[in-house]
Amino acid sequence: MDQWFSPPVKLWLKADKAWAVTRVALAAEILLFDWPKEARGTAKHRAAREACLACLEGKGTAEQVRSALEAAAKEAGILH
Repeated sequence: MDQWFSPPVKLWLKADKAWAVTRVALAAEILLFDWPKEARGTAKHRAAREACLACLEGKGTAEQVRSALEAAAKEAGILH
C-alpha cells in the first residue's frame, strides 16, 4: 500500500520539469528511473531507495522516506 508524506519534496529532474513528491511509490520510481545518472549509487541515494523499500514492505515510515529523499536530492543538487 502506498503511503503519503507532507510537506512535499520538490525536485528539479529536468531543466524544465519540477516535481512535488508526496508519495512513497513515486519517490521510489524517481529514485530508480529518473534520478540523475551522475548522482546514482551514492550512499544517500541508496539510503533513500532502501527507505522506500522498507516503507512499502511495512518496515519503515513515509517520514523516513521523505527525510532520506530530501537528503539525496540535496546531495544531487536537484532539491527545489
